[in-house]
Amino acid sequence: GVLAHEQAMQLVRACDFTVLVREMRRYSTAAFPTKVVESLACGTPVICNLTSDLGEHLADRREALLCPDPSPDALVAVLARALLLSP
Repeated sequence: GVLAHEQAMQLVRACDFTVLVREMRRYSTAAFPTKVVESLACGTPVICNLTSDLGEHLADRREALLCPDPSPDALVAVLARALLLSP
């Protein structure tokens, strides 16, 4: 359903991570994803692969867990890494 922006941000704040894994397409390389900005603004780390210029702003195990590619196997591996982290 549709949520007000503040309600959506409350949900993001309550998450351990947000996940944004995208294929390398024209739309995914054109601009910095606002979902990453919103997540980091809430203090919620991101699980993502590097599209657009995300690599200039995100470091693995600092504000993100980086997925090497958008494949299901790569996502499973990074989610397994996330499960090993302490809160």
